[in-house]
Amino acid sequence: VETFCMESIQALGRPTVNEFAGFMRISPPNAAYKVNSLVKKGYIERRQDPKDRRVVLLYPTEKALRANRAHEAFHRDMVEAVLQALTDQQTEVLVQALNAVRAYFESRKQG
Repeated sequence: VETFCMESIQALGRPTVNEFAGFMRISPPNAAYKVNSLVKKGYIERRQDPKDRRVVLLYPTEKALRANRAHEAFHRDMVEAVLQALTDQQTEVLVQALNAVRAYFESRKQG
C-alpha cells in the first residue's frame, strides 16, 4: 500500500494532501495518516508551495525515487523472465489478453 501511495504522489507531481486523498478516493484524514507514515520513513517530505506559501505540497525524497527505480527494475526483470519462459504462441496469447485488459480499462475511463 505504501509503495502505491508513493507512486501515486510521484505521478500526481507534487500534490497537496487533499489532492492525494481525492486521487486515492480516501478521506483527507486517512490520506494525512498515510502521508505522515511516509514522512516518518523518509519517503515523502512536505514543502511550502513557492507560489502560495499557505499551500503545502508533497515531494518524493531521493529515498523514494531510489525505491521506485528498484521496483521498476524488479518488474522489468520479472517480465523478461516470464517472456523467456514462454513459447512464441504463449507470448502471443499473453499479449492478446493484456491488450484486452487494457482496452477494457480504457473504455471504462471514457465511459
